[in-house]
Amino acid sequence: MTILALDIGQKRTGVAISHGIIAEGIETLSGGQDCVKELGHLVEREKVDEIIIGLPLKSSGEPTKQSEKIREVAQIIKKTLRLPVNFVEEAYSSTQAMINLGPLANRKSGNIDQESAKIILEQYLNEHRSIPL
Repeated sequence: MTILALDIGQKRTGVAISHGIIAEGIETLSGGQDCVKELGHLVEREKVDEIIIGLPLKSSGEPTKQSEKIREVAQIIKKTLRLPVNFVEEAYSSTQAMINLGPLANRKSGNIDQESAKIILEQYLNEHRSIPL
């Protein structure tokens, strides 16, 4: 099963992929709704089965202004690409990405966005990993 994870931002969208148990940051797309067309090409090329999207929530679990925008983009993605779309709470994924990358962290290059998407996907994979009997 191929799973694509997105860290959707206003300017950039980080993308990570997993064809099994390993997540890998692969690309940075346009932000917001502009990423949908680019995403369609990527989904087709990689034969994606499911999309995971990072959803920022307040520490109380309530939605933020950004999470409402992300939900709107997610609806467009789901309708356009006709794939299952699920959310993962993404608190501090960008901060963790900057820590992981250290001096290599560069917002303009998009590597923080890709690393954030990778963290989101790893979280999803860890939460949904089945353990055989």
